[in-house]
Amino acid sequence: MLLLIYGANIYAAYEIAVCRAQPMALVMGVSVVLPVLGPIIFLALPRRVETTQAVAQPAAAAHTFAVGGAAAPAASGIHIVEASWQGAPPAAAPSEVQVFQRGQFTFNRRFFETKFSGYFALIRREPEKNMELTLKTGRAQHVVERITRIATNEMHVEIGQGPVKKEIMVPFAEIVEIQIKPKGT
Repeated sequence: MLLLIYGANIYAAYEIAVCRAQPMALVMGVSVVLPVLGPIIFLALPRRVETTQAVAQPAAAAHTFAVGGAAAPAASGIHIVEASWQGAPPAAAPSEVQVFQRGQFTFNRRFFETKFSGYFALIRREPEKNMELTLKTGRAQHVVERITRIATNEMHVEIGQGPVKKEIMVPFAEIVEIQIKPKGT
């Protein structure tokens, strides 16, 4: 039984090393020497973050809360951008149309809460003010004024039909494509 607990302790150390971005040999080595205390120590530590040259600036420049620029895109196609606390995110060009298609993206509650958070408010913020959100379903195409409610499998959106605004329910399974484009295009 003790051998089973000891093995679980080392496996927990492995998982903690992966989760907290710590050196695996260090975490597992400490867990071998200090069976229960080792994983607890590394679990209490904050996640280790590697800093880039753009973020690691002198203390005098850190008071401005802005970074000189975003890091260059990586060769694998992953783009590293500034964090929200470092300054405003780069805005999309006004003539740029963003298209999210089923198959490329999973349409669920989390997707809408992260990508379209500005459309939940009664009054839109500046980046979304001049943008139009269009939902294409199997039956119709809706221009969304705002997202009023969201649940696990569906969302309720407010659409404008002339001067009248109407709330409709759209199941996530029916959404084929979402477009964000400047108003009037």
